[in-house]
Amino acid sequence: MSSRSGMKFNNRELSWLAFNGRVLQEAADASNPLLERIRFLGIFFNNLDEFFRIRVAGLRRAASLGRAAGKDAAGLKPQQVLALIHEKVMLQQEEAEKLWSALALSLKRHHIIVESGDTLTRAEHNWLNRYFTMHLKSRLFPILFQESEVMPELKDRAIYLLTACVFKQEKQKRLGVLEIPRDMERFVRIGEGGQKSKLIFVEDIIRLFIHDLYPGTATVGSAYSIKMTRDAELDIDDDVSRSMLEKMTRSLNQRKRGAYVTFSYDRSMPVELLNSLLKSTKIKDPHQLLPSGRYTSLRDLLNFPDFGKKNLRYPPLVQVPHPDIIKHGSVFRAMAQRDLLLHFPYHPFYHITDLLREAATDPMVRSIRITVYRVASDSGIMNALIYAARNGKRVVAVVELQARFDEENNIAWTRRLQEAGVRVIPGVSGLKVHSKIMLISRKEKGQTVRYALCGTGNLHERTAGVYDDVLLLTRNEEITGELRKVFNFFENNYQRGSYRELLVSPFNTRRKLVDLIHNEMVNARNGDPAGIVIKLNHLVDEGMISRLYEASQAGVKVDVIVRGMCALIPGIPGQSENIRVISIVGRFLEHARILKFINGGKPLYYISSADWMLRNLDQRIEVTVPVVNAQIEHELDWYLSRQLAPGTRARIIEEKFTNKFLPVKRAVVPVDPQQATMERLSGSKH
Repeated sequence: MSSRSGMKFNNRELSWLAFNGRVLQEAADASNPLLERIRFLGIFFNNLDEFFRIRVAGLRRAASLGRAAGKDAAGLKPQQVLALIHEKVMLQQEEAEKLWSALALSLKRHHIIVESGDTLTRAEHNWLNRYFTMHLKSRLFPILFQESEVMPELKDRAIYLLTACVFKQEKQKRLGVLEIPRDMERFVRIGEGGQKSKLIFVEDIIRLFIHDLYPGTATVGSAYSIKMTRDAELDIDDDVSRSMLEKMTRSLNQRKRGAYVTFSYDRSMPVELLNSLLKSTKIKDPHQLLPSGRYTSLRDLLNFPDFGKKNLRYPPLVQVPHPDIIKHGSVFRAMAQRDLLLHFPYHPFYHITDLLREAATDPMVRSIRITVYRVASDSGIMNALIYAARNGKRVVAVVELQARFDEENNIAWTRRLQEAGVRVIPGVSGLKVHSKIMLISRKEKGQTVRYALCGTGNLHERTAGVYDDVLLLTRNEEITGELRKVFNFFENNYQRGSYRELLVSPFNTRRKLVDLIHNEMVNARNGDPAGIVIKLNHLVDEGMISRLYEASQAGVKVDVIVRGMCALIPGIPGQSENIRVISIVGRFLEHARILKFINGGKPLYYISSADWMLRNLDQRIEVTVPVVNAQIEHELDWYLSRQLAPGTRARIIEEKFTNKFLPVKRAVVPVDPQQATMERLSGSKH
């Protein structure tokens, strides 16, 4: 695809769908344990829902501008992108539904049977009737409306059963829509078990006894699954008389009534019923329609039960404590000796809560400052901050209230922190705070010594168990001094500060990255060692991609490891022939952001909270920190080399989004980078 600049870029949304296609590949990969394949399928559908709520919703708003809507970097208008998305999603969804049918058959070989209701024994039917009466019926209340009426508002992503019925006292057909409460168990195990484990979707139980929910009817037709996704964008007003907390609470309530984005329905629904439904919803755009199978939502496969069959899961992850922390018996004492790199999920997250616990009780600690983007609902980190405040420490928490889909959790934690005496700063006006930093000030021999944390991922216990992230622990004076300036800015927005070591968005990140790339170009032209390795979640910023194209044209070899969206097209003669892009999808979600610049033979390494997107470089507070410890440089170099090696999980990213695996020569042993990292940190292999 071409852009207005003459350089070629891929469309970001189609690139994202290619990423979700890689997730679908993992679900189809027979070398993965069966229940993990089902989990990948749940991830695929969950990702798709979020894609509709955010990216497709944004495109629909842009398309509503008509001719005023501009083209993207790939030269496409929003309406064109929506059409391409619809075409691709239809193909992917059909493939995913077929895969679910195949996986359900595979489950039978392991004595797990997914029942639809058609082959129940009399005893099983009676058992389900009792279950329906005792656990479901009292919570199910259909809403009736005539075909000529507007359908009642449907909740975002909720599963509904639609049916047509005729009451005994009237001849006119009515439509009934029945919401299945989200907290209902989606998969119900039938009976008491035995040698075989049978389960059934909760909506199939309801289908069996749906007549009981429509008393007084002469006929009740078949029940068809439907689902709406809504626009999840928050509209935050600019009323200066309200606090950010009040405005966010109000906006969250409005999100529930966001515009319909997609309408999913059981494709076996009679055309007459579908047409009545579309008329009542006033949906006319065919790109909003997503015909699906019997189940319009399969994201709950993420939590598919294992019935104790652990052999169908990945082997348990054995986390390895960091040897320096074990040796010194204290995170503070270990940091006093040298900088440390924690690599999750291979290292245990409790090292961070231990650090905060130490800080909370250490009489020499004066203050704790931290940024919070996403945390667990029962976060040990947040509880440790409360504990520290109650112990008399000065605690400042910069809590980003606009962390998408975590807003309610962050609002709840903000109130708890404030009640405990923590000073909470609710973000920065006009800038999301996405940095992952913490600064602890401690008195040592009459001097203030600062201990810092800089990471690529959130301080979230649950995601730290499944996301591949790195985190630097340092008390380097230059780094900690500049981090103090970042926190000064949070507390006084007019104090922006100047930064020599750190790259801080939106102040100097873009400029410093351009400088680093330019330095590699100069080295390449002079015949000095040159090269760039970047590992990111997303690479879509047109300006930065253009700089990488220029580097390629100057003879700089560029290796890109990107998990999700990538608008850069490698391998184009005269533009990007020196650029290679791969993507890794595996057991753990690749989330670390790491940069390496060869720098004439003296490599520079950075870890970052920022992807190369417009928002991360220019519209958020992000921190990229240099690595100045030789041992950590060696660790990162080893890690990047394994990511780039021919492996079982690496796909080639190119213009046509084919998701082909990186070829492996016959004499080369394939490397799974995640497995290799586990083995290295555990000491089992080097």
